[in-house]
Amino acid sequence: MSASALVAGAVPLPTQPAVSAEIQQYFDKNVLMKDRVRHSFSMKQAAGDKDTVDCIQDDSPPPPVPPSLPTVIPPSSLPPVPGLLSNTAQDGTMDSLGRIRNCPAGTFAQVRPSISNLVPYRTVAEWKAAVAPLSVQTPGHDHVSAGQYVNNWGMWSDISFEKPSLNYRGIDPYPAYEFSNTQLWLIGHYHEPNQPRFSDQQTIEPGWMNETNGSPVVRLFASYAGYSSFCYDAQCWDYGVIHWRSATGFVFGASVPVAPPGSFPNHGSFGIYGSKTDGYWYVYVINQWAGYFWFDSGPLSRTNVMSGAAPASYLAVGAEVYEGYQGSAPPGTIHPYIQMGMGNLPTVYSTDYSNMLNSAFAACNFYLDGTATWRVALPATSISRIVGCIWIAGACIPQIATWVGLDRPDCYKGQVISNYQPPTTTPYLLLGGPGPNGSACTTY
Repeated sequence: MSASALVAGAVPLPTQPAVSAEIQQYFDKNVLMKDRVRHSFSMKQAAGDKDTVDCIQDDSPPPPVPPSLPTVIPPSSLPPVPGLLSNTAQDGTMDSLGRIRNCPAGTFAQVRPSISNLVPYRTVAEWKAAVAPLSVQTPGHDHVSAGQYVNNWGMWSDISFEKPSLNYRGIDPYPAYEFSNTQLWLIGHYHEPNQPRFSDQQTIEPGWMNETNGSPVVRLFASYAGYSSFCYDAQCWDYGVIHWRSATGFVFGASVPVAPPGSFPNHGSFGIYGSKTDGYWYVYVINQWAGYFWFDSGPLSRTNVMSGAAPASYLAVGAEVYEGYQGSAPPGTIHPYIQMGMGNLPTVYSTDYSNMLNSAFAACNFYLDGTATWRVALPATSISRIVGCIWIAGACIPQIATWVGLDRPDCYKGQVISNYQPPTTTPYLLLGGPGPNGSACTTY
């Protein structure tokens, strides 16, 4: 891009709700990253609120060696969805203000965040104290997931895109930030069932999210973190700094289309790959390798990725809902109206696509072994493991613990289809639920 393309006034001041001076200063620097915006433009195919894209200066160096990405990606037997991402945001055309829809080299694209979620708070400390970390199970945090303990250098899943209904502010007697998502989890140093979490446990999580913060559109996100931290910035579209590869044209926080009810859901593949060549983690988003990042320490560190020891010990696919309760909800509190997936409980098994017409899904699940070969993953919603012994007369009596990936099965269900028949040739997870619409799922 030529310098003349970066026209004067290319970064207009955003119109934001009134907030305290401290909140505004923090938001401008850490969320909007105003001092690092080098170019802006409006998306051609805007979603909901006519998104503005900011090109953020990326001060981190590129990988020291060219990316070593798998040349073969796992197969999918699901009906294709041509142009699902349809990412025309960076196509070189001009928006209505004459700004070129392209980000210059050395920047990454981000949909401009909104400050609306910070309006109720006077200080940054007050805001962060009010956001309950998801590392601590709260009454408003429910999930359905199917996992597998397996040493790996990456994972893959084809997940459906839905538009669940959320309980927006003004309805919930305990109003707070709320979301519903479907995602992947790749975890390093994962604890055994019903055992304490390790302090150095790390996670990588790509997927999509529908949230109350801003327009109710389905947006892509990717994150990586230790479980002791939580995403306060960038509207939880990113927990850490993902270095988006400009050549892909990917836009961070971009929205995706959702198929109308009754038709086969829109869906797309997400992947995570740890390269032994450079120790970086690469993220595959729908139809492209979109970004990379790294850990300086911990089980998923560059050193471990490049060594002979597997950096990740666990993977899972599934969904979460979060309604933002602070502390414990009083007994009898109404469970907010938050759908998971399509808002339907999974249907019974069928050998065609009909069960995928009414349920959200995570299909075509694979993991990457130490030889950079994709292997079929075998996720389960219930996993039993030996976690210790009771010694009697010198003999070990194994103590069995069970991990169950269903928080509230009366509200949200998950069902793994494990036989090797159509609609996919690999095990897949059906998931979802209506929240409080069922008689057994109205209160805590």
